[in-house]
Amino acid sequence: PGPNTTCVHEATYVDDNVFLVCDASAEGVLRKARSLFTIVVYEFGQAGLLLNTEPGKTEAILSLQGHGSRRLARQLREQGPPRLWELEGEVSCGIVDSYKHLGSVKTQSGSPLQDSKARSHAMMKTYAQLAHRIFANPSLDRGLRLRLANTLLFTRLYFGSETWLAEEHSAVSTLHSARMRVLPASYTQLTRTQTSSE
Repeated sequence: PGPNTTCVHEATYVDDNVFLVCDASAEGVLRKARSLFTIVVYEFGQAGLLLNTEPGKTEAILSLQGHGSRRLARQLREQGPPRLWELEGEVSCGIVDSYKHLGSVKTQSGSPLQDSKARSHAMMKTYAQLAHRIFANPSLDRGLRLRLANTLLFTRLYFGSETWLAEEHSAVSTLHSARMRVLPASYTQLTRTQTSSE
């Protein structure tokens, strides 16, 4: 090490970044996406980092619209699963229809339906693990169980849904149906227990 060398004792990198590009044409969107991907790969390299381009890690969602968009989409799929190549053509990442980012599912169409299904599944999975000990437990009063449901379940269901760009009836209905599967089940169990004990 020379006199100007800086010793790095700890390096922390926070991932989960999203970069947005737009253009009036499909070709322009693809060109800008490639340029952006090249910049990201370069900056990672400058910091001594290697970009993880495995499926589910670094991926691109392209919404190609307008003149020539169908032709361009076909070209991207001619050689198999579509990939976004950097301008140098040495590194690439997959082009996907949906991507899970920070627990939310983003889709090429912008529809929140797939995200609502994923949220409902995650909540019901948690509910199944806690149903017997908490939500069907007659020793816990209704108010406490409702607070626990709000804290442990409904946060998984609704957190971040206010950022949906489009509000579809089917997506909102999916969330509502999942919520109503939890509440009546807990209350019914409590009522039956109290009735049988009387």
